[in-house]
Amino acid sequence: MDRTLGMRIKIDGIEYPNVTLESKGNTIVAGMRVAYNGKLHDFVEDITEYRTEIDEDGNKIQVEVIPQDPPEDLPTMDNLVFEIKAFMVEYEIEFNSGDYKQDLIDKIHIFYGLPV
Repeated sequence: MDRTLGMRIKIDGIEYPNVTLESKGNTIVAGMRVAYNGKLHDFVEDITEYRTEIDEDGNKIQVEVIPQDPPEDLPTMDNLVFEIKAFMVEYEIEFNSGDYKQDLIDKIHIFYGLPV
């Protein structure tokens, strides 16, 4: 049986991680029918996020982004650029060498799903 594995969905503000949609019949989550034949019902929001990465063979692949809680010591505009970049390297957040301080802070906020 075909399945869509590992979706994250949201219903009425509540997130349900790692939902498997059945390709035939109903998919039940928390006692609710959320999908039929692999298609989500209108009241269900798909919040699965993906980013493009390059695999070891040089092919572009889609990888699910798993949300993380931000560390308590997020950089601010009070930090020096090299401190912000060190933080980004430590937490594997991508940046460009020409990014301005505000660009770096914005990328950190986007990475953690925080307002920019």
